[in-house]
Amino acid sequence: MIMRLNEQPNQFDGESTSAEVIEGLEIPRCGYAVEGNGALVPRNSHDDHHLATNLDEKESF
Repeated sequence: MIMRLNEQPNQFDGESTSAEVIEGLEIPRCGYAVEGNGALVPRNSHDDHHLATNLDEKESF
């Protein structure tokens, strides 16, 4: 799936969680917000929030 990270397109596995993407990008686990299809994803949900698996869906970080 293609996701926008800071307005730049990036390719990610649709089975990843928000936490896995953050860790893979080596972003510190504080000082950022995760948005999934227009809704903020609370930090305590990042480990459970899976990226959209429908390639027509877009997620933004």
